Amino acid sequence: MIVNKFRTGLGFIDSLGGIPINQVVTICGPPGAGKTLLMLLLALRFLEDLFNANVVLIDPENITRKFDLQQICEKNMISEHVLSNIRISSLADSDLILNYIRTLIAESDENRSIFLAIDPLPSIFIGTILSRKFSDAKRGALKREVYSFLAGLRNLLDKRDYILMLVDEMRSITKEVNAPEFWKKEGSIPAFWNVLQLFTDTLILLKKVRRGLFMLRIVYSKYLPETIGFFKVGLDILI
Repeated sequence: MIVNKFRTGLGFIDSLGGIPINQVVTICGPPGAGKTLLMLLLALRFLEDLFNANVVLIDPENITRKFDLQQICEKNMISEHVLSNIRISSLADSDLILNYIRTLIAESDENRSIFLAIDPLPSIFIGTILSRKFSDAKRGALKREVYSFLAGLRNLLDKRDYILMLVDEMRSITKEVNAPEFWKKEGSIPAFWNVLQLFTDTLILLKKVRRGLFMLRIVYSKYLPETIGFFKVGLDILI
Protein backbone atom coordinates (compact mmCIF):
# COMPACT_ATOMS: atom_id res chain seq x y z
CA MET A 1 0.00 0.00 0.00
CA ILE A 2 1.35 3.44 -0.96
CA VAL A 3 1.32 5.88 1.96
CA ASN A 4 1.37 9.56 0.97
CA LYS A 5 3.78 11.69 2.98
CA PHE A 6 4.81 15.31 3.22
CA ARG A 7 8.25 16.76 3.87
CA THR A 8 8.90 18.70 7.07
CA GLY A 9 12.13 20.53 6.30
CA LEU A 10 13.70 18.75 9.30
CA GLY A 11 16.41 16.44 8.02
CA PHE A 12 16.11 13.68 10.60
CA ILE A 13 12.38 13.28 9.88
CA ASP A 14 12.64 13.71 6.12
CA SER A 15 15.37 11.04 6.06
CA LEU A 16 12.57 8.67 7.15
CA GLY A 17 10.46 9.81 4.19
CA GLY A 18 8.54 12.59 5.91
CA ILE A 19 5.27 12.41 7.84
CA PRO A 20 2.54 10.12 6.47
CA ILE A 21 -0.88 11.67 6.00
CA ASN A 22 -4.24 10.22 7.08
CA GLN A 23 -3.32 10.03 10.73
CA VAL A 24 -3.71 11.75 14.10
CA VAL A 25 -0.49 13.36 15.34
CA THR A 26 -0.16 14.57 18.91
CA ILE A 27 2.54 17.05 19.90
CA CYS A 28 3.15 17.37 23.63
CA GLY A 29 5.74 18.99 25.84
CA PRO A 30 6.20 21.51 28.64
CA PRO A 31 5.70 25.26 28.14
CA GLY A 32 8.32 26.80 25.89
CA ALA A 33 9.19 23.51 24.19
CA GLY A 34 8.33 24.76 20.68
CA LYS A 35 5.01 22.97 20.22
CA THR A 36 3.19 25.76 18.37
CA LEU A 37 6.23 26.62 16.23
CA LEU A 38 6.59 22.99 15.13
CA MET A 39 2.88 22.73 14.40
CA LEU A 40 2.96 25.87 12.25
CA LEU A 41 6.02 24.68 10.34
CA LEU A 42 4.35 21.33 9.62
CA ALA A 43 1.15 23.07 8.52
CA LEU A 44 3.08 25.25 6.06
CA ARG A 45 5.08 22.31 4.73
CA PHE A 46 1.85 20.36 4.28
CA LEU A 47 0.48 23.14 2.07
CA GLU A 48 3.76 23.36 0.20
CA ASP A 49 3.91 19.64 -0.58
CA LEU A 50 0.24 18.93 -1.32
CA PHE A 51 -1.03 20.71 -4.38
CA ASN A 52 -4.69 20.86 -3.35
CA ALA A 53 -4.89 21.43 0.41
CA ASN A 54 -6.23 23.60 3.21
CA VAL A 55 -5.00 24.25 6.73
CA VAL A 56 -7.43 25.01 9.56
CA LEU A 57 -5.96 26.18 12.85
CA ILE A 58 -8.23 26.12 15.90
CA ASP A 59 -6.50 28.59 18.20
CA PRO A 60 -8.65 29.40 21.26
CA GLU A 61 -5.78 31.21 23.03
CA ASN A 62 -4.69 33.21 19.94
CA ILE A 63 -1.20 31.73 20.22
CA THR A 64 -0.50 31.94 16.50
CA ARG A 65 -0.65 35.75 16.65
CA LYS A 66 2.81 35.63 18.22
CA PHE A 67 4.21 34.33 14.93
CA ASP A 68 4.63 36.09 11.60
CA LEU A 69 3.58 33.39 9.14
CA GLN A 70 4.63 35.45 6.15
CA GLN A 71 8.10 35.85 7.61
CA ILE A 72 8.33 32.14 8.44
CA CYS A 73 7.48 31.34 4.81
CA GLU A 74 10.00 33.83 3.46
CA LYS A 75 12.87 32.73 5.70
CA ASN A 76 12.22 28.99 5.21
CA MET A 77 11.83 29.31 1.43
CA ILE A 78 8.14 28.38 1.45
CA SER A 79 5.96 30.08 -1.14
CA GLU A 80 3.82 32.78 0.46
CA HIS A 81 0.94 31.69 -1.78
CA VAL A 82 0.21 28.89 0.72
CA LEU A 83 -1.00 31.48 3.24
CA SER A 84 -4.19 32.01 1.24
CA ASN A 85 -5.16 28.43 2.12
CA ILE A 86 -4.96 28.90 5.89
CA ARG A 87 -7.95 29.62 8.10
CA ILE A 88 -7.50 30.51 11.76
CA SER A 89 -10.39 30.32 14.21
CA SER A 90 -10.49 31.17 17.91
CA LEU A 91 -13.51 28.93 18.57
CA ALA A 92 -13.28 27.32 22.00
CA ASP A 93 -16.42 25.17 22.11
CA SER A 94 -16.30 21.56 20.93
CA ASP A 95 -19.76 21.57 19.33
CA LEU A 96 -19.10 24.85 17.51
CA ILE A 97 -15.78 23.51 16.24
CA LEU A 98 -17.41 20.35 14.91
CA ASN A 99 -20.04 22.39 13.10
CA TYR A 100 -17.37 24.73 11.73
CA ILE A 101 -15.29 21.85 10.34
CA ARG A 102 -18.40 20.13 8.99
CA THR A 103 -19.33 23.30 7.08
CA LEU A 104 -15.80 23.81 5.71
CA ILE A 105 -15.65 20.25 4.45
CA ALA A 106 -19.09 20.46 2.87
CA GLU A 107 -18.13 23.65 1.04
CA SER A 108 -14.73 22.47 -0.23
CA ASP A 109 -13.63 20.25 -3.09
CA GLU A 110 -13.91 16.59 -2.05
CA ASN A 111 -10.39 15.99 -3.37
CA ARG A 112 -8.91 18.75 -1.22
CA SER A 113 -6.66 17.55 1.62
CA ILE A 114 -6.96 19.14 5.04
CA PHE A 115 -4.56 19.78 7.90
CA LEU A 116 -6.53 20.50 11.06
CA ALA A 117 -4.66 21.59 14.17
CA ILE A 118 -6.02 22.30 17.64
CA ASP A 119 -3.63 24.24 19.85
CA PRO A 120 -3.91 23.67 22.73
CA LEU A 121 -6.48 20.90 23.07
CA PRO A 122 -7.15 21.40 26.83
CA SER A 123 -8.39 24.96 26.18
CA ILE A 124 -11.42 23.56 24.38
CA PHE A 125 -12.54 21.99 27.66
CA ILE A 126 -11.23 24.54 30.15
CA GLY A 127 -14.75 25.65 31.09
CA THR A 128 -15.70 22.07 31.94
CA ILE A 129 -12.49 21.56 33.89
CA LEU A 130 -12.84 24.72 35.97
CA SER A 131 -16.50 24.14 36.70
CA ARG A 132 -15.99 20.76 38.32
CA LYS A 133 -14.48 19.36 41.46
CA PHE A 134 -13.19 16.13 40.03
CA SER A 135 -14.65 12.97 41.42
CA ASP A 136 -14.10 9.74 39.47
CA ALA A 137 -17.56 10.15 37.94
CA LYS A 138 -16.80 13.67 36.71
CA ARG A 139 -13.42 12.59 35.33
CA GLY A 140 -15.28 9.91 33.42
CA ALA A 141 -17.75 12.47 32.06
CA LEU A 142 -14.89 14.70 30.84
CA LYS A 143 -13.19 11.71 29.23
CA ARG A 144 -16.38 10.86 27.35
CA GLU A 145 -16.75 14.50 26.25
CA VAL A 146 -13.20 14.62 24.87
CA TYR A 147 -13.61 11.19 23.26
CA SER A 148 -16.82 12.23 21.53
CA PHE A 149 -15.17 15.41 20.21
CA LEU A 150 -12.12 13.64 18.80
CA ALA A 151 -14.19 10.83 17.33
CA GLY A 152 -16.41 13.39 15.65
CA LEU A 153 -13.42 15.20 14.14
CA ARG A 154 -11.86 12.02 12.85
CA ASN A 155 -15.14 10.86 11.31
CA LEU A 156 -15.43 14.17 9.45
CA LEU A 157 -11.83 14.10 8.25
CA ASP A 158 -11.92 10.46 7.18
CA LYS A 159 -13.81 11.55 4.09
CA ARG A 160 -10.56 12.88 2.57
CA ASP A 161 -6.77 12.93 2.99
CA TYR A 162 -5.95 14.64 6.26
CA ILE A 163 -3.69 15.33 9.19
CA LEU A 164 -5.34 15.94 12.56
CA MET A 165 -2.72 17.55 14.80
CA LEU A 166 -3.44 17.89 18.50
CA VAL A 167 -1.22 20.02 20.72
CA ASP A 168 -1.43 18.92 24.33
CA GLU A 169 0.03 20.26 27.53
CA MET A 170 1.74 18.21 30.23
CA ARG A 171 0.65 17.59 33.80
CA SER A 172 2.53 16.15 36.77
CA ILE A 173 2.07 12.51 37.60
CA THR A 174 0.52 12.05 41.02
CA LYS A 175 0.50 8.84 43.00
CA GLU A 176 -3.06 8.02 42.02
CA VAL A 177 -2.34 8.29 38.28
CA ASN A 178 -1.93 4.89 36.62
CA ALA A 179 0.63 5.91 34.01
CA PRO A 180 2.82 3.89 31.64
CA GLU A 181 6.42 3.46 32.75
CA PHE A 182 7.68 5.86 30.07
CA TRP A 183 5.68 8.76 31.51
CA LYS A 184 6.59 7.84 35.08
CA LYS A 185 10.25 8.23 34.14
CA GLU A 186 9.46 11.57 32.50
CA GLY A 187 7.66 12.72 35.65
CA SER A 188 4.79 14.18 33.63
CA ILE A 189 2.17 13.00 31.17
CA PRO A 190 0.04 14.59 28.42
CA ALA A 191 -2.98 16.23 30.06
CA PHE A 192 -5.51 14.19 28.07
CA TRP A 193 -3.45 11.02 27.77
CA ASN A 194 -6.30 8.75 28.84
CA VAL A 195 -8.19 9.72 25.66
CA LEU A 196 -5.35 10.63 23.31
CA GLN A 197 -3.84 7.17 23.51
CA LEU A 198 -7.01 5.86 21.85
CA PHE A 199 -6.67 8.16 18.83
CA THR A 200 -3.02 9.07 18.38
CA ASP A 201 -1.15 7.41 15.52
CA THR A 202 2.09 9.34 16.05
CA LEU A 203 3.11 10.91 19.36
CA ILE A 204 5.81 13.58 19.39
CA LEU A 205 7.39 14.79 22.64
CA LEU A 206 9.27 18.10 22.58
CA LYS A 207 11.74 19.42 25.13
CA LYS A 208 13.81 22.58 25.24
CA VAL A 209 17.48 21.70 25.63
CA ARG A 210 18.78 25.26 25.79
CA ARG A 211 17.92 28.55 24.18
CA GLY A 212 16.88 27.90 20.59
CA LEU A 213 17.71 24.17 20.69
CA PHE A 214 14.92 21.61 21.00
CA MET A 215 14.74 17.84 21.24
CA LEU A 216 12.06 16.03 19.25
CA ARG A 217 11.26 12.45 20.20
CA ILE A 218 8.87 10.22 18.31
CA VAL A 219 7.60 8.27 21.30
CA TYR A 220 5.57 5.90 19.16
CA SER A 221 4.11 5.80 15.69
CA LYS A 222 2.22 3.42 13.42
CA TYR A 223 4.28 4.64 10.47
CA LEU A 224 7.64 5.95 11.70
CA PRO A 225 10.36 4.37 13.83
CA GLU A 226 10.85 5.65 17.34
CA THR A 227 13.63 8.19 17.08
CA ILE A 228 15.18 11.24 18.71
CA GLY A 229 16.38 14.28 16.81
CA PHE A 230 17.19 17.91 17.45
CA PHE A 231 16.28 21.13 15.69
CA LYS A 232 17.61 24.61 16.20
CA VAL A 233 15.63 27.78 15.74
CA GLY A 234 17.73 30.02 13.54
CA LEU A 235 19.23 27.06 11.69
CA ASP A 236 16.65 24.35 11.01
CA ILE A 237 13.64 26.62 11.49
CA LEU A 238 13.92 30.31 10.74
CA ILE A 239 11.49 32.78 12.31
